[in-house]
Amino acid sequence: MATFSAPLHAIGLLAAATFGGQVSAQSLRIPEALPASALHTQLTRSIPLRLNQYDVPSVAVAYIGNGKVAWTSVYGEQSPGVPATGQTLYNVASLTKPVSAEVILRLASAGKLSLDEPMSAYWIDPDLKDEPWSKLLTPRLCLSHQTGFANWRYQTDGKLKFQWQPGTRTGYSGEGCQILRTTQSSSRNVGPEVSTTKAT
Repeated sequence: MATFSAPLHAIGLLAAATFGGQVSAQSLRIPEALPASALHTQLTRSIPLRLNQYDVPSVAVAYIGNGKVAWTSVYGEQSPGVPATGQTLYNVASLTKPVSAEVILRLASAGKLSLDEPMSAYWIDPDLKDEPWSKLLTPRLCLSHQTGFANWRYQTDGKLKFQWQPGTRTGYSGEGCQILRTTQSSSRNVGPEVSTTKAT
């Protein structure tokens, strides 16, 4: 049976993300080594109280043990009087970035893409079509937030613009992650299920 020992930190991350960093796994009174079923019981007792305490509408939890989903639970309401369910959609925003980065790194490890290949061969954002620096963008620079972009283009008058030469400075950019996603969706190296059209 899966136990929650070292991965206890994952519940801490869940708690921090859900409750604004004000609660930890320890404050949910979760012991260091707890069988999956007992953890489920403990969370079912603790989480509704915390949702109320921190004014959080709902949270969904999945427990993965030994590479398989052992259980999922959803607590709270998706709107007043309407319980949240397994089909409730959450805006997880930047929590998807580590997952996307893992996918890119696995593709690179499998030889399906190069972290240092210019992405301009496959796709260029229309705002950058006349920008020579667009040829410097690589997956590595996007993943390490060295693209030279602001976080979002609305911060640069609605147009994607370089604030500095890619690779020379670090600055958090959601736009860089979006460009990486779009480029890899257009890349012929990723797999047969994606487009093979190269940029012109």
